[in-house]
Amino acid sequence: IMEAGALGVEIIIGGKLRTERARYEKFKAGYLPKCGDPAMKYMRKAVVHVQLKPGIFGVKVRIMPPDAKFPDKIQIADVAPPTAESGEFKENMVEPKVDGGQKGGGNKDAAA
Repeated sequence: IMEAGALGVEIIIGGKLRTERARYEKFKAGYLPKCGDPAMKYMRKAVVHVQLKPGIFGVKVRIMPPDAKFPDKIQIADVAPPTAESGEFKENMVEPKVDGGQKGGGNKDAAA
């Protein structure tokens, strides 16, 4: 299902799987919101009950299709670094200041 392009999938199988006591197993992959507008609007759900010799098995499948739109998804734009040829690099560059031997500052070893 994920190889077909789904954003997320969850399969729940419940019933007498291997023992007399009924239980369930979950298999999940991808991004699958459980609540909110995207879960109600885009989620595809299916439930099937099967009668087998040990008892009734239930299979629940939830799939998030690839065309789902999420309100919290953002796109980060790629910004090209400035180059020296374009002139942007030289305009933004700040030249370092050189200490001209002012009193009270500078190197203490030079004064000794």
